[in-house]
Amino acid sequence: MKLKNLFNIFKESDDVTKIENNGDLSTLPPEVLQIIVSYLDSKSVLNVRTLSKDHLEKIHYFLSDLEVAKKTGLVNLGLQNLIAVGKNVMHRKYGISDFYGKPKEPGSKEINKSFEKRVTLFTNETDADAHIKKHTQNSEFGYLESKPHKTVVTVKNQNTLFRIQKPIGKETDLVLSVSDKEEITKKLEFK
Repeated sequence: MKLKNLFNIFKESDDVTKIENNGDLSTLPPEVLQIIVSYLDSKSVLNVRTLSKDHLEKIHYFLSDLEVAKKTGLVNLGLQNLIAVGKNVMHRKYGISDFYGKPKEPGSKEINKSFEKRVTLFTNETDADAHIKKHTQNSEFGYLESKPHKTVVTVKNQNTLFRIQKPIGKETDLVLSVSDKEEITKKLEFK
């Protein structure tokens, strides 16, 4: 059965009243809309979300459910603290005649810059530590070359959507990502 035919079934029904300016999707009961949303890809979910304020609230409510969120690749976590892990920061400085390199402690400016372009978010600290350990790079002589750093961030708006990354290791909870500088400043507040 096509989606258009499904909408026509509910148009004929007198049980569901149509809400003005929300289109055919507003005639669907929330349970049916949730099932439809769980089969859509993330781009389609975002398009449905922008149709009206009513759809925005419903979509955010549906994406709070982790089962639906995992199917679509988007999740709404509400207001909470998350652990953010940035890109790798150099811990070794190489000169022209320096074969092994000299240890260098990165400054706060370099660490802050690592959170500008891409941030990976975790809901628990053990997953964040495992991610840092996996992405830490050592030289062939066993010296630390670069590693990512972590910090605690707060979600600014309760209706904020995050992309779910596919699990790479043995993460116990969701791994989220934000990959745009503008999006990072809109969604997250660094502590």
